[in-house]
Amino acid sequence: MTRADPGAWALFVDWCTATGRRPLPARPADISAFLTQVPSAPSTTLGRVRAIRAEHERAGLVPPLPATHDVPLPGPSRAGSGWLDPAEAIARCSPGSIRDRRDAVIVMAHQMLGLTARQVASARTTSVAWEVAGVLLTSGQDVCPRCVLARWLVVHRELVPHGSRGGAQHVVRHAGEGHVCQGPVPAVEPGAPLLVALDRHGLPGQVPISARTVARVCAARMSLDALAARTRPLVPFDREQVGRELDELLARLDEAVALMEVLSSTPETR
Repeated sequence: MTRADPGAWALFVDWCTATGRRPLPARPADISAFLTQVPSAPSTTLGRVRAIRAEHERAGLVPPLPATHDVPLPGPSRAGSGWLDPAEAIARCSPGSIRDRRDAVIVMAHQMLGLTARQVASARTTSVAWEVAGVLLTSGQDVCPRCVLARWLVVHRELVPHGSRGGAQHVVRHAGEGHVCQGPVPAVEPGAPLLVALDRHGLPGQVPISARTVARVCAARMSLDALAARTRPLVPFDREQVGRELDELLARLDEAVALMEVLSSTPETR
């Protein structure tokens, strides 16, 4: 059952009483109106949604969760002239890279969904719904959140429980075109860490990432300075100068070899 903050549920009940609405069972439109009219920090908003879900589960009712696009999500925490838009940063992540697939989920969850770094780091896998840390994902946008998650889950399915590097590499080589989120959520081991650390070869294990990693990845993926550093062309070198230096090095090597031959042919004197 979903864990919840009793104070968040009490606030929703008070708001329903004041506005003439029914808290249990609640309508999705009423939940969206509540979240809009009583704004809060992203983590608090998610806590309120979880509280409403928990009370409905406790009463044996289907949780009337609103669609993600109806929930008032905040803007990205990294914004301005020095930062890429989160959608653009995600679009630059290659489906052919395991690291890029993971990082795309991190940027989406932290910068598009408004989850805190700690919430992103502690997110767990589920095959029940298209969600990250309790936030439902939409589909069909220029950067489809469900596709971002699906591309990572098929890698997660190969590597985390079984450690099949060959299977994961096969997955990224066959990225697929268009939407890959049509159909059910990719089957994964439920309750496992969703986002895991990568080894020096770029392959994931079973150790969850930290909140610091979330912040570092978002900074690296969205910073224009970091992007410029990755795409900066190599400084051209003077081929003639390098050729001259190489010739001089080979000449000295020849002299050293000739000297060794002379010394080796000279008889020892006693």
